[in-house]
Amino acid sequence: DYYQINYDRSTESFEAVFNVELSGSVTEIAFGTHPDTWPAPTTKSTSTLTTTNAFVACKSQSIFDVRMCTSHMCNGCQMAWCSEACRKVQEAHPGCKCEDWPEARVSYSGGEVEGKGKY
Repeated sequence: DYYQINYDRSTESFEAVFNVELSGSVTEIAFGTHPDTWPAPTTKSTSTLTTTNAFVACKSQSIFDVRMCTSHMCNGCQMAWCSEACRKVQEAHPGCKCEDWPEARVSYSGGEVEGKGKY
């Protein structure tokens, strides 16, 4: 697990940010004393955890967005050189994808490419 502590000078307060992987149907997250020292709960409730595969930006997402996601070259150009150039953009930004791509599409070549088999 990962955590980060931030200090805000203007308010003179600390903020703890935690990245916790939730797995299974029950996950207990505790802050403070050890859970073994807590009083026994008087009621038990169950809840359903719903997760979504939210878009996660890559390290160079802003550059990738300009060169790939919003460019005519990669989103409308019918010429073969465009699709080749876009493949190179993808190679230069491994792990990047456009936010509006379907979840299953992980790269430029993984989708329907405009210039495939043309000119």
